[in-house]
Amino acid sequence: MFRITHVLRSLPALLVLGHGLPALGTPAAAELLTTDLTGRRVRVHKLTEDTLSYFDETRRLMAQPVSRFVRVRFDRPAVGRMPADDGRVRVELVDGQRIVGAWAADAASGEAVHLNHDVLGSVRIGLDRVRSVTWDPTISGAGTPGPPSGDHLVLRNGDVLEGFLSEAGGAAVRITMQGQNEPLEVAVSSLASVTLANRPVPPAPRLDRVALVDDTLLGARNVVIENGHVTFEPAVNGSPADAVIRVALPRVRRVDLRRHGDVLVDLAGLPRAVTDGGRVFGVPWPPRVEPGRLRLHAPVTVRFDLPPGARRFAATAELEESRHDEGPTAAWADLVLRVAVDGAPRLEQRLSDAAAGALINVDAEGRTLSVEVDPARHGPVMDRLVLRDAFVLVRSGAAGR
Repeated sequence: MFRITHVLRSLPALLVLGHGLPALGTPAAAELLTTDLTGRRVRVHKLTEDTLSYFDETRRLMAQPVSRFVRVRFDRPAVGRMPADDGRVRVELVDGQRIVGAWAADAASGEAVHLNHDVLGSVRIGLDRVRSVTWDPTISGAGTPGPPSGDHLVLRNGDVLEGFLSEAGGAAVRITMQGQNEPLEVAVSSLASVTLANRPVPPAPRLDRVALVDDTLLGARNVVIENGHVTFEPAVNGSPADAVIRVALPRVRRVDLRRHGDVLVDLAGLPRAVTDGGRVFGVPWPPRVEPGRLRLHAPVTVRFDLPPGARRFAATAELEESRHDEGPTAAWADLVLRVAVDGAPRLEQRLSDAAAGALINVDAEGRTLSVEVDPARHGPVMDRLVLRDAFVLVRSGAAGR
């Protein structure tokens, strides 16, 4: 169960949050992503149930059906990896929602996680709805799913405990270890992450999603953009909460428009396997997932299982910018990027220091998508590729996360 209390239940009807608002009615710079995964730079004027209006590059006011778009992404700094010990906790839910807030150390212990959030107020999430809770992502294994045999606690010293998590909240959690009868109490201050053996579930159909600048991602109904704000009803299991949230636009990163059925699925969240390579000069170098990015080092081939109804795959591919920090070898970066669906080639592109980026937008109707990165002329030296904003578009009516 998921309940939003405190702010949402104590304020009737409407909650207004945020400071430093743009002037009333000022259009917001954004990128619109269409159903063919083509991006367009605009200034968003208004979003209603059926219509999205914006000023195009010629400053003309345009009004288009919402069904033509899958995302409104505002100009915001990129989300970085959550640092250790910054006081925030990242809670991933089984349906893909995410809340980043402060752990409520004074909350009563029980079968729920308690957070305090700037927008949502006091949040209580039942353990059956939680996939993971991460305090310190810098510890090896923190926040990554373990075997479905049990719940996993990763401690800050690197130790891992496996068993059944029976209580959370407050200053400690309780886990019953395999073969033990009594629960073990573990201080929250010693935890890097908790990963529960709950199965992922598909999100409620035709439910928009609102991403905030703190990396919180919420299911939402009745999303409206107007007068420098985004207004919506936060929803869980397809049911709206008993309050309306009104958030200043500077606090909103994007709105995913799922109301007409087309869904963007993050490539990094799909089941994947390294089918070839993954070692550089004998050293293991597996794919690395970060918010909004997938990092690969040649030579490697990664196969992704596509969801039913997959239509297109799009991403920005670019050589890792940090190569310039490593001296003259940066110029040696050169690789060949190949994309295939069910083994059939969709794209082949060479990247080098002289042409360091490429846009991918290919048909993805099939069961598997493979991304292959091969060394070119200079071998695997500095051949580090970043796939940014990598998404699969899933057809209306098909299941997707």
